[in-house]
Amino acid sequence: MTKRILFILLAVFFGMRLQAQTDEKDGTTYVAAVPVVLGIGETKFTDVRDTENGPPWYHNYLYKTEGSDDYQRTQGRAVYYRLEMPMSGDVIIHN
Repeated sequence: MTKRILFILLAVFFGMRLQAQTDEKDGTTYVAAVPVVLGIGETKFTDVRDTENGPPWYHNYLYKTEGSDDYQRTQGRAVYYRLEMPMSGDVIIHN
């Protein structure tokens, strides 16, 4: 009986892990950042998400300006990306 319960629990946890790995990231939060992998020689990527209409719902991003304690909101909606590069180097972002 104990082995059967242990097997069921392990099967459930294994299934949850597989589900977590296959969910597509939509970029609405830091945790759900869209993975971007740039290979050697690649310097740019294009994302054509419509952040005006949803779902998923994209929101403004709050940030503090340097030298101030006041929070500011971005004019547009934020999309989170996780950038992976095979070698170190400078990153310049054009918005």
